[in-house]
Amino acid sequence: MTAIEVIKLACEYLGDYDLLKVTTLGGTNTPTDMQTEKITTLKTCLNDVVQSLALMYMPLKFIETLSSTTKEYNFVDFGKTVLEILKVKDLKNNPLCFKCFPEYMTTTETKIIVEYCYQPNFVSSLSSELDVAKERVSIRLVALGVTARYFLYQGLYQESTAWDNMFERAILVANAKTGEARLKKRGWY
Repeated sequence: MTAIEVIKLACEYLGDYDLLKVTTLGGTNTPTDMQTEKITTLKTCLNDVVQSLALMYMPLKFIETLSSTTKEYNFVDFGKTVLEILKVKDLKNNPLCFKCFPEYMTTTETKIIVEYCYQPNFVSSLSSELDVAKERVSIRLVALGVTARYFLYQGLYQESTAWDNMFERAILVANAKTGEARLKKRGWY
């Protein structure tokens, strides 16, 4: 899912079909200054929604193998921006005890496997892939959030509340268990 796909759907939700015709979004018209500013605002709203999804509703998890001769692992050396360390294991998959400090963590091994939640990167261009939980997050869900944030940014609080309610419901559906409720097989006696 790319940023441009979400912004195009958000433009449809906003009813701004003229914005869909600009070259920035794949159309043929040259964008005006107002349209360029609106696309920038929509991109800001998109970043806010992606961060909110990862921080509050659907944490992004990453597993990484690290090594350190001092048994101290600086968070800046991790592949992604660390929010919370979930598990630490040795190379044989045995759980390890660890301590977290503001800038690093310590453990008893020099080579470890770490599972942690991370903060997604901000979208810099419209062709950027979104860093979201792809198995649960749809383009529609993100576009609902972008639309709600856009109305809030414009000071249209009633519209923002209505779209935010739809966004929250879509999150509940995305987080719901997908398994069906099943009854045990019964006999005829």
